[in-house]
Amino acid sequence: MSPGLPGLTRRENEVARLLVQGWINKQIGDNLDISERTVKGHRSAIYHKLKIKSVAELGRFIDVTYAIRWRSDKTGACVWVSEQLLEFRGITDPHGDGWLKGLHPDEREAARIAWNRAVKTRTDFVQLRRDIQADGSYHWVFDLGIPVFDAAGGYLGHHGVVIPIGDELARWMKS
Repeated sequence: MSPGLPGLTRRENEVARLLVQGWINKQIGDNLDISERTVKGHRSAIYHKLKIKSVAELGRFIDVTYAIRWRSDKTGACVWVSEQLLEFRGITDPHGDGWLKGLHPDEREAARIAWNRAVKTRTDFVQLRRDIQADGSYHWVFDLGIPVFDAAGGYLGHHGVVIPIGDELARWMKS
C-alpha cells in the first residue's frame, strides 16, 4: 500500500490510521509510545493539513484516497483499477482477464466461473479468496463487485472493491 496520506508525516499517518479505526487519544499514545498531548498535536496537524474538522471526515477522506477499487466493461473485461490495487498486488497490467494472474492458483478457476456467472446474470460478484501481494506472499481478500446500469437499464459493467482481511476473519467468513 501507499506509505500514507499525502502531506502528512509518517507519525501523522500512523495516528490517522488509528483514529479511523476508532481509537481514542490515550489508546493511540499507548500504542505508539507517545503522550496523549503529542497525539492531540498530531491530530490537530492532520485536521489542519487535510482541511477537515472531524474523524468522520478523515474516514471519508481515507476511504476515497485508499480504496482498492476496480471496474469492468459490459463484456466482463477489467478496464480500470486503482493505483492502490496495483500497489497491493505488485502488478502492472490486470486488464482484460489479467486480474486472474494475481489470485492464488488454487482459486483462479472458481473465481473465473463466479465472475463469468456474475457478468452473464448482471448480479453481484462476491468472493473470499487469496490474492498475491507485491512481496509474493498471499493475503486473504474480500472482493465485491456490483453491476452498474445506465438510466435506460442497460448494463455498463461492474464496479468493485477489494478489501484485505486477516486470516482469522477469513476463517470465520468461510465457516
